[in-house]
Amino acid sequence: MTFGDFARIYLLYYFLLFAVFGGLGLYGYLTFHAGGQALPLENSLSLFVIGFGLFMFLPVITVMMVTHRMLALVASKLESQEEIDLDAFVQNAQQASGTGEGLADALDVGGTAGIEVGL
Repeated sequence: MTFGDFARIYLLYYFLLFAVFGGLGLYGYLTFHAGGQALPLENSLSLFVIGFGLFMFLPVITVMMVTHRMLALVASKLESQEEIDLDAFVQNAQQASGTGEGLADALDVGGTAGIEVGL
């Protein structure tokens, strides 16, 4: 991966953020200072609601524009040095226990581990 790969992902994201929030700020500035008249309360409230909505939507935009593209970049650049054993990736067909005993065995804290719990 190169710097240009990362720049294409982040520059588009920051340009969009600058355009949206900068446009919203410019609109608010011009509206508040237009002819010395203050913005009516309902318009300033709507401006606040739009800004707050965009701010709350920001994590969704981040996932769509940065995280998804970053994962696609990493996946497209992955290479294998040797032959891949696909059978090792197949999930075990053994019936899993519903009581969580498999987790205890995986962590090696089953009944025969010799762990004593006491007060």
